[in-house]
Amino acid sequence: MARPKSTDKQVALLKAAVQAIASDGLGAPTSKIAKLAGVAEGTLFRYYATKDELINEVYLYLINLMNESIYKKSDPSSTLYERTEAIWNNYIDWGVAHPVENSAISQLAVSEKITAESHERVMQLCIDLHGKDISDLFLTEQNVSTFYVDAVMNALAQVTVNFVISHPAEATKYKQVGFKIMWKGLTQS
Repeated sequence: MARPKSTDKQVALLKAAVQAIASDGLGAPTSKIAKLAGVAEGTLFRYYATKDELINEVYLYLINLMNESIYKKSDPSSTLYERTEAIWNNYIDWGVAHPVENSAISQLAVSEKITAESHERVMQLCIDLHGKDISDLFLTEQNVSTFYVDAVMNALAQVTVNFVISHPAEATKYKQVGFKIMWKGLTQS
């Protein structure tokens, strides 16, 4: 009889993978991830059949962690513009406060290893948390993939996070300018 899987080990593996991806990229060896988690490499494969499966679970894990922070201050009674700006600001703040996680999620968001199913789960989570109108905002007349739009927004957010980190006295300005660029890009055809 197989031993039951431990939630603590699973979380340790996810956290270790975040660290390894942030420092070594998606090519981080599973041996390093297992070592950081304090388990044998074979144990990693008891929880995740393949490295690609682990990578997708890390992506979803990070999205859930991030969403707990970025959506908590979003007032559903405010306008779409105000809600989206609040989420943008919370995202930038989260990226600044969690540089390791932010580095890992930035790499994962544009990876071909992330399955369409994982992207769809993330999009559905965003709709559940923010509402259908935000997904409508992402749909462009140019018939561009929402994954592409997400990657462009992520790149702009990463530039903004980097500027806020390196110029903390001007954080508000960079967050505002970054949001205005993103909003105009999403809403103008």
